[in-house]
Amino acid sequence: TARAGQRALAEFAELLGGRGVARMQLSARRGEDRVELTLAWAGDPLPERAAAVAAEDLLGSNDAQERFAVWMATREAQGFTQRQAGAGWEVRLSFED
Repeated sequence: TARAGQRALAEFAELLGGRGVARMQLSARRGEDRVELTLAWAGDPLPERAAAVAAEDLLGSNDAQERFAVWMATREAQGFTQRQAGAGWEVRLSFED
């Protein structure tokens, strides 16, 4: 669970850093059977998670590359949501523990 969460956060940090986001806020909560992570930032939302990806997406448009990165970040999560939060956005991930 810890490794899956670390991989997801690394993918999101790389994606947001590439957009010029210098500051992100992370919170974590442990439930009885899951770990929930929330990552918030000021800026634009992430693209929708791709239902399927292909290696060619990495050489495609910026949007295709970002959708691939969101897929990579969320592929091990049991749940993933994105919503507007104040002046920015946040993603919430849940991992079975």
